[in-house]
Amino acid sequence: MAAAVEKMVYQRFGCELPLVKVVCTLQLPGDMVIAKVLGDKDVARLSEVKWHNLAVFLAQCKNLENDLSSITPTLLDFHRSSSRIHHSWAMNVGAFKVDTVPADGNPVYLVQETINPGPLFIVLKSARTALEIIRQNWGPRVADVAKQLVARRMPFHLCIRRPRSLFFPPAPSAGPAPSMAQTYTGLGYRSANFKAGRWHYDSYRTLRNRLLLTPRGQVALRSGGLIARIASEVVSFDDTFPDVVPDQGICFCPRHGSVAFWANELTEDEVDIICGVYFVATTPGQRDVNKANDTPITIRSWWPRPSAFIGSSLNVGWWSPACESFYQGRMQRFADGTADLISSVEWKKNLKLERKCIPYIEGVEKCSALILASTASQLYC
Repeated sequence: MAAAVEKMVYQRFGCELPLVKVVCTLQLPGDMVIAKVLGDKDVARLSEVKWHNLAVFLAQCKNLENDLSSITPTLLDFHRSSSRIHHSWAMNVGAFKVDTVPADGNPVYLVQETINPGPLFIVLKSARTALEIIRQNWGPRVADVAKQLVARRMPFHLCIRRPRSLFFPPAPSAGPAPSMAQTYTGLGYRSANFKAGRWHYDSYRTLRNRLLLTPRGQVALRSGGLIARIASEVVSFDDTFPDVVPDQGICFCPRHGSVAFWANELTEDEVDIICGVYFVATTPGQRDVNKANDTPITIRSWWPRPSAFIGSSLNVGWWSPACESFYQGRMQRFADGTADLISSVEWKKNLKLERKCIPYIEGVEKCSALILASTASQLYC
């Protein structure tokens, strides 16, 4: 088990764990913080020296500025000339910044075939995931990489390339939209006295499965995290990619060049169907209130929405043992008939991320981004 942990730490973080204790004056994370960053509070412990060196690596990532020199050379594969990231890759990985979503100033990463490239591309928002593709030598085809990402519930976009001129930003609003009757996504609106029972859960599963058995199920598998895990109960990965359509979903427009990358993406309604979301009228005295068209409602669901999952202790970038434990625990409650709808506020409270973990997770992502800034091609498409 310890060997598997050490392998994962290398493949995901690029962290190498020498048998000599690294001296460090930084404050080191505690054992539980390290375990949660690894995605498993019951993770197998490494030897004392290796566990210490892992703590040093995480502390150095947390305090990382704009270069990698502050990370001890023996702890990071980037500093080793024989590392895979300094040699030929099975896939070509490049970086570019976008003018459209997500226009947050951070690059996205484009994965494409190196030999006789086909029409499909993978776009990633995570530098850690892009580097894992390189370190694990996934490829040589886009379908090979996509299969591995789906197996680990890592989010990605499967894209086709089209002229940038096809993208048209939305026209400016001409004024307030006319008043319309309120519509609700997912499983719709329920009155204040609504109490979900077994029939409601079975009805939810029927509606959800009907959606997932369409080509949209493949989009759900590529969404990563909990959405992908739920979808995997219903559909399997299809490497024929029957759902790639160039004119819907999301568009990644590089700041330079004449092309853009288009991908399908689940709609808000589809996400809410998969998560089993109801909009329940709020009774007097309830505090977890949302307002839609001035109608007080509480959002309740069988599963947490992506916003709650992404901000939770379960979101470490792949489907970890902690994620599977949570999933199986919830499934057991469904089987026992003891599961109830949970409000969005309660989901966020129950799944909240240990604040001490956040800087270390962000530090490893920054370390990965700096590595790719030095090694990946800067694409101008």
